[in-house]
Amino acid sequence: MRRLVLAAGILLASAPNSRAQEIPDPAAEARIHFGPLALTPTLALVNAGMDTNVFNEPTFAGPKRDFTITF
Repeated sequence: MRRLVLAAGILLASAPNSRAQEIPDPAAEARIHFGPLALTPTLALVNAGMDTNVFNEPTFAGPKRDFTITF
């Protein structure tokens, strides 16, 4: 039993130090800096389509159509 405890103690004492991963700073790669504020402008097309019943009218009332797009 003493040998087992001694072996476990030696293995634990010789274990390498673990280090946490470094988190990269997203502000360091930003294109625009205003003091502590960092911005990276982007343009994204989120949604585009045809709305066939803009005002949620019943079908007999002649629903209005419209094209919608979201940037």
